[in-house]
Amino acid sequence: MICVYFFILINILIPISCSDIRLIKTINNDVVSVLFNITSKAQDTAWAYQYWDQCTLQADHNCGQMREIACINFGKPEHYATLVSPEYCKKIQKPTSYGNCKICSQDCVMTTWTRWSQCSKTCNAAVRYRTRTLVQEPVNDGKGCGSLSEIEDCKGLPECVDDHIITIYEWKINEWTSCRETKPIPLDAGCSEQIGERLRQVECVDSHGQSVSVDNCLYRLSDDKSDNSMPAEREFCHLPCDCKVSAWKPFSNCTKPCYTVGSSDTGVIRRTREITEFPRFGGDTCPHLVEEEPCDVSTLELCPEYTWHAFVWNECRLTDKSKSCGPGVSRRQVYCTRADDEERREVNEHHCTGIKPSNRLACQLNCPIDCQLGEWENWSPCTKSCGAGGVHIRTRKVLVEPQYEGSECDATMDYKECLLVNCSWWYSGKEGVILE
Repeated sequence: MICVYFFILINILIPISCSDIRLIKTINNDVVSVLFNITSKAQDTAWAYQYWDQCTLQADHNCGQMREIACINFGKPEHYATLVSPEYCKKIQKPTSYGNCKICSQDCVMTTWTRWSQCSKTCNAAVRYRTRTLVQEPVNDGKGCGSLSEIEDCKGLPECVDDHIITIYEWKINEWTSCRETKPIPLDAGCSEQIGERLRQVECVDSHGQSVSVDNCLYRLSDDKSDNSMPAEREFCHLPCDCKVSAWKPFSNCTKPCYTVGSSDTGVIRRTREITEFPRFGGDTCPHLVEEEPCDVSTLELCPEYTWHAFVWNECRLTDKSKSCGPGVSRRQVYCTRADDEERREVNEHHCTGIKPSNRLACQLNCPIDCQLGEWENWSPCTKSCGAGGVHIRTRKVLVEPQYEGSECDATMDYKECLLVNCSWWYSGKEGVILE
């Protein structure tokens, strides 16, 4: 049996134990969980069915119970699944979603109210009564019973004058006691066979509410010929049957397969029990059916640590391949891996926490920029005042340096020879000053 955890919101199934699956869904903005079982698996699909709900009266007035059925598909990696169309499970016998019940919840049943009694007096400040009888106590959390008697003031009567007062006698009926055992009940007796007795106090009262002899009520005169007989003070009843449950099943495996140091989420172990007999006739309600305890972390292995592994960025590639430069995208591979795996093998991404690093990055392939030069400046004076070998020099400035494989700059300095000028000078000697 494959054991999974079913998330309606993201449509993924995660393993918890080998006894059930748990359906997480939203009802009236509250997140609730429902336990499911899984039928035998055929290839990669299986029927998942919920535990039966409470027995209730259906639209056809039959007593029945319902449960949800879902078709799931087991994919890869193992122990993960998704909710799929029932068509994928048609080769497997589908579990029934409706079951008959012997006992349903039932509301309290009472007789209709009797007619109102005569007013307790023939003048003002009089009251009258009416009563009803319990037919069936509520069963299995059915709607409870109301009161068995009502009293109200009589209206439209004249003010009392002493010599016109006529004493009226009525039965005052109190509530029934709880059903009590009158004789030992056999151990193997069913709930419907456990019969007891309940009592109530019935007394005759006058118009002032004072208790008087029952003869006054038994032999009273009545214009409407109502029954004067004394209401019953005891009757047979069903003894309350308390809820009965089975013994606890063994604890399940821990909901977490390993333990993370420093984490408060240690997982839980869970055990369940089932209702073997529902409470009836006012018996004690059922105790809790599920118990959970924190897992003993000493029995769990330490969870491996996982991390995101990102490769170096690839070269920038243009988004518009018809151009030679401009905006582009650089990519890299990013995946989850175990932190202690030297080979950096890829694992399922759900192991890694935190935000996954991006595997795309905007980039720019710059267009080539050619060198740009300014105008030549004027020639400089000759480097020599006379004789051969002198030159004039001129320069120009670089306005834009070449970039991104643009054209290099031409020469920024130029030379040309000077016109030849013979050198002459004066010198003195014995013959005097001579110019050569």
